[in-house]
Amino acid sequence: LTAWQKRKNHLISQIRYIVEQGFGTMKRPLNFSRASYFGLNRVHGQALRKMMCLNLKKAANMIELLEPENFPRRPEIRRLEVA
Repeated sequence: LTAWQKRKNHLISQIRYIVEQGFGTMKRPLNFSRASYFGLNRVHGQALRKMMCLNLKKAANMIELLEPENFPRRPEIRRLEVA
């Protein structure tokens, strides 16, 4: 590779990494290494369903992170009792 091509690869590698994570998730846990159907329309429909599953999985992970038990607890404030 030329010096310019190496530089270009280095610059886009940060974006490529984020994009490729989604495809890796679709291939491994969602078993999308091969299409299950013949025909462009059916394969397109399967790809859309897999992408919806991926987005639902991401949303579920976000909700799990926002659950109250995952937040650090605030220290209890004790009120002074007047005797």
